[in-house]
Amino acid sequence: MTNKCPHCSRSFLRKHNFDKHLESCKFIIKKECQLKSDLEDRVDIPEYKDLYNFVVNLSLRIKKLEDDNNRLKNRIFKLQPVEWLNENKIVSINFDIWYKTFNVSEFLSTVFSVDLNTAVVSCICSYVNDDSPLFCFDNKKTQFYVFNNDEWSNISTQSIDLFINHIANLFIVEFTTFIENNDYLINNPKYIDQYISYQNKIYGSTNLISRNQKIKSLLYEKIKSNVSSVQIS
Repeated sequence: MTNKCPHCSRSFLRKHNFDKHLESCKFIIKKECQLKSDLEDRVDIPEYKDLYNFVVNLSLRIKKLEDDNNRLKNRIFKLQPVEWLNENKIVSINFDIWYKTFNVSEFLSTVFSVDLNTAVVSCICSYVNDDSPLFCFDNKKTQFYVFNNDEWSNISTQSIDLFINHIANLFIVEFTTFIENNDYLINNPKYIDQYISYQNKIYGSTNLISRNQKIKSLLYEKIKSNVSSVQIS
């Protein structure tokens, strides 16, 4: 004879398992407002044993969810990222074409108010979406993958540095246009300090290796995808 839960319709062969399940299910299946109403209307309070069984069962459920989550992460960790991307994420534009469409004009003020690194990352992030040919996983620190010629691949250090340098150079070009339209900054001695400050921020650090590494770290933190949320087909 099976025992059927009146709350979720799950069946149990053993009454012991049924009783354990029933105590927790009647709390979990109800909505919060219903539980509060029941609590206000009840005269009898659940016995200590019932509450204890509920806590134990809830703890076991949480432990199972944690174990399942860890198993899922381990499974994804073993996947080859490029293989997964090629099987599950096809985008409509090549990386080499994509980043050359960037417009940095609206982020020039970010350079002036913060710094070049922040502006570069903000600009790139504004173009990142579900159809972007740039991707990274949170278990592969600062490792980026790009889509070119109908397939994903690891992007080399040299290639990503070229990508970052290109965006940084766009800011220099934009700054030149900005100065042409605001020539008082260089013609009026009163504003020369402001001009020098802007110029120093536009050119950023003279150590390009260090600058690019900082930009890569900032970008990675902004766009990384949690491997546990990846859907495996």
